Amino acid sequence: MSGQHEDADVSTEPETESPAVGERPPAEPSITDLATDPVTKAYVKFLTATFALVGAAAGLGALFVGFVGGAPLTPETVMSPTTFVQNFDTMMGQLYVNRLAFQAMNAAPLVAGVLGVAGGFYVAGNLDGSDRHTYVASALGGGVGAFALVVVVGVLGSFAISAVPMPQPTETASAFGGLSSMETSQLQSASGAISAVYIGGTKLAFDKLAFNAAAIGVGVGLVSAAAAYVSREYAPTY
Repeated sequence: MSGQHEDADVSTEPETESPAVGERPPAEPSITDLATDPVTKAYVKFLTATFALVGAAAGLGALFVGFVGGAPLTPETVMSPTTFVQNFDTMMGQLYVNRLAFQAMNAAPLVAGVLGVAGGFYVAGNLDGSDRHTYVASALGGGVGAFALVVVVGVLGSFAISAVPMPQPTETASAFGGLSSMETSQLQSASGAISAVYIGGTKLAFDKLAFNAAAIGVGVGLVSAAAAYVSREYAPTY
C-alpha cells in the first residue's frame, strides 16, 4: 500500500532548471548582429532590387523616349505656310525628353518614400522575428533601396539629356524678307521659355547625386522602420 501511495505522489510535470544565483539572462542581439544577420541581408537584397527596378523603369523610360519618341504635342503658333522654323520638331522633342528626365529625377525621392512605407509593411508582415529585428531590417532595406533608386534614376536620366537645338528660320523665310515681327516675337518667347526650363547640355555631378541619395536613404530608412512599427503595433488582427 505504501508503495502505491508513493507512486501516486510522483509528479509527471517536467522539471525546470532554475537559473544559477548571480547568472545574467542572455543578452539581446546588438544592432550590428541584427544588421549582419542572414535573414536581414535577404530582406535588404530583395528591397534594394525592387527599388532599383523602379528606378530603372523611370530612367529607361526617359532614355527610350529620346531614342524613338518625341514631343506628343507641337504648337502651331510659330509656323506659317511661308515661314517654316528649321529643326523645330527636333528642338521640341529634345526639350520634352529633357523635361521628362528631370521630372523623373525630381520625383525619385517621393517614389522612394512611398516604396519605403510599402517595404516596411512587407517586412513587418513577413519577417518571423522580434520587433527589433523587424525595424532594423526595414530601415536597412528602405535606406539602401532608396539610395539605389535615386542613383539609378540620376545616371540613366543624365544619358537622356542633351542640348536643345535653338530654332532657326529656313532659307524660304529669308527669301521672303525674313520673319515678321510677330513670328520673331514668338520665336524669342519660345527660346526664352526653353532657356528658363532645361536647355540641356549638362553633365552629371555624381558627387552631389551620391550625397542626395545618401540623405534620401537615411530619411526613407527611418520612414520604413516607422511603417514596420505601425504595422506591428497598430494593424488590426481581427
